[in-house]
Amino acid sequence: MKLEYDSVDDHWYVEELELLLKKYGDNSIIYSYRTVQNLIEVLNSDMAESEKIDFLISGYNQLYPGKGGLSEFFVWDNDYEKRIEINEPFDRIHDELWKIVREYDA
Repeated sequence: MKLEYDSVDDHWYVEELELLLKKYGDNSIIYSYRTVQNLIEVLNSDMAESEKIDFLISGYNQLYPGKGGLSEFFVWDNDYEKRIEINEPFDRIHDELWKIVREYDA
């Protein structure tokens, strides 16, 4: 099955997530941060695309298990506009990953 994307090799969303977690994360998301680092390593590897897809789906399920993980991660700032601005990329990345997982894991 082929995505609307060229391939999972175009994985800007995982790299951006790593940067955001490094910037805004705390000790509560260490497991998620390591999962993202592992995803980047695998997606940059010479593994077959089908193996990368399986790993991405597994990683998504680890990052967003429903309760816990990044499903409940939120960066607080007293300034409402700044809070929205900071958290928007997390929502966008989650949506992007969900599109990919939904299409491959259908």
